[in-house]
Amino acid sequence: MKKLTLITGITGSLIDRQSSLPIIIATLCLDEDGEMFHGDCICTKFSDLNYCMDDQIKLTLDKWLYSIRFDSYAYVITPRKGFDDFFILEGFNASWRRQYMENGFHKIDPIINKAQNYQQAHIWSSVSLSGSDRFLNCAKAHGIRYGYSMSLPINDQYIGVLSVARKEDIFVSQKESMNIIGMITVYLHKLNNQFLMDFNNKLIDKIGNLTPPAILTARERECLVWLAEGKTSWEISRILSISERTAVFHINNCMTKLGAKNRVQVIMKAMRANIIK
Repeated sequence: MKKLTLITGITGSLIDRQSSLPIIIATLCLDEDGEMFHGDCICTKFSDLNYCMDDQIKLTLDKWLYSIRFDSYAYVITPRKGFDDFFILEGFNASWRRQYMENGFHKIDPIINKAQNYQQAHIWSSVSLSGSDRFLNCAKAHGIRYGYSMSLPINDQYIGVLSVARKEDIFVSQKESMNIIGMITVYLHKLNNQFLMDFNNKLIDKIGNLTPPAILTARERECLVWLAEGKTSWEISRILSISERTAVFHINNCMTKLGAKNRVQVIMKAMRANIIK
């Protein structure tokens, strides 16, 4: 059985820079007779990290790459498991980045695979990497032949991976290799921290926009339950052995906490919030 990968239902850019436009990648399969049928559908949300990264970090990273005779870099953030989200900064070059996403290479990229399983420095060449021939041949065609990669966890959800690459195989001493790995680690920490700052700010905004669940006392809940049964304040006071004034006080507290204007509305809001059933 052979597999083909096809982008479906996309208009405009493959990456939405701030809203994380979902990209639908449909996998098509060819059987032994060459007949095509639909395979599993994969939905990956790609995001461009340029919007949240400090330009100064990118500028110094570019200068450092030039000083050590490397051509380009790719910084990606991948979930610890699965591929629901995938964040990309630069990604070596635009042509490779587009082909990488169109073909779903993030699912078979040996560097990403290693990053999701363990974090460490990795010196590689397109010859030494184990993986799909199609992936490796495409990488070589885009000048991604020799490089270094480092991966570090960002939080419980994501891992950051920074790779640097070049076309030519240039001799590098062991001391130089250690220095390169050290500098990759430094930049990876900076990039991860930038992403984490943006991630936490969005999380705080999201939490701030949520209406906190109303906290009712046991007595307030009891009053609401009997109110929902159609009982009057006086009847509730008799059932709970409290004064009618106290029953009214508890019901009014429920209305305030749930933002209700009347007794019918407070019952409806309490039911929607699963406070009463």
